[in-house]
Amino acid sequence: MRLHSALLAALVGSACHPSMIIGAVDAAVAQDGFFFAEGNCPASTVTSAAGFLSSVANPSAGGIAPDRCNYAFDAPNDQLLVYLPGSASTTDQFDNFAATAQAAGYKVLVLDYDNRQTVASACQATDGSDQAPSCFDLVREETVTGADKWPTAGCQNCVDLQIDSANSILTRLQHAITYAATRDSSWSHFLDATSGQVANWQDVVLAGDADGGGFAAYLAKEKFTVRAVLMFSAPNDAYKSPSTKVGAWIDDATIKTPMVNFSGLGNFRDASAISATTIWGPSHFKMACSGCIDAPPTGVDPTATVLYVDHLTSSCDGGGSLISASDAPTRLLTKFQPAASYDVTCSTGAAGSVVVDACTPDEKGDVLSHASCKLDGSAPESCMFYPIWQYLLGGVALCATQ
Repeated sequence: MRLHSALLAALVGSACHPSMIIGAVDAAVAQDGFFFAEGNCPASTVTSAAGFLSSVANPSAGGIAPDRCNYAFDAPNDQLLVYLPGSASTTDQFDNFAATAQAAGYKVLVLDYDNRQTVASACQATDGSDQAPSCFDLVREETVTGADKWPTAGCQNCVDLQIDSANSILTRLQHAITYAATRDSSWSHFLDATSGQVANWQDVVLAGDADGGGFAAYLAKEKFTVRAVLMFSAPNDAYKSPSTKVGAWIDDATIKTPMVNFSGLGNFRDASAISATTIWGPSHFKMACSGCIDAPPTGVDPTATVLYVDHLTSSCDGGGSLISASDAPTRLLTKFQPAASYDVTCSTGAAGSVVVDACTPDEKGDVLSHASCKLDGSAPESCMFYPIWQYLLGGVALCATQ
């Protein structure tokens, strides 16, 4: 049962497992919950609507690169959302989504890792030729574990990742949670008492955008059984030609986390979301989606139907119909059209519109002023996709207004 489908079931009176629903954090608790940074942080301390942000030393320093802040939002529940930024993105670009997750009852950790190299570019040789589909698996495995997987012996004109164990996602995650536990002992729930490694993955939601969303999916499919997976314009481990040629891990038999727990959101004007939509569909991930009634964008497997979110709200008070628990759409797209000046503020364009602070429009579609959907995460409810984030996190049902 998906995270959000459980809450929908409760709202429409169907049976659901109560442990799937997280109690929301009221405004006072969210305000008091610490918001700390660990790593190479700004020299000055700053305040945030989520609490207090301080500059501290990275306890795992020494040969760590890149070394940016790991941002953590606290909450009283033993449920953790780990967010992995897309390639070249920094951890301070997702405050609105992180604040939404915290208000829904999650501890949140936006993790810094070695995302300087895109997975697609690593899988394209310096002479422009594509590597075998197994390249996606090997690049992701090295980034996750630090094992020397790419390039393979004899690979011609290949990018050498040079990610070691200390720089791997799993080691960085372990160190960040260990540090968080020094601030609030409840974070130790996510550490094994003997080995100190990350534990209780069943209480972890993995999320990310672009390549970060791909790593979230890779970890959940290949490594651990997690609570849920939220993919923003991800994964896009596919070659441009032919687009049906995807990373081998996408279709392999390993499925640690049931696909019923995977959900995705993207902008259909973004090329990476086109690849992701195909991967979400019946030909690959087979993400169940009885509520996906809309035809996919041109170039996508026509059987990979989606649900466009632009007419969805979190309330039917003004009319409309509640999306039932049995529908529980997981393949979500927006048709939001960025303005001509959009890229002045947002380098990732439509790709970032569904989750990146500088790219997320307010409820009226404005992405330039940030007067209401603020960059610091202090007013996430004013962001266009706030109801969709809440839905994905299990906080609200959705209402179709037309």
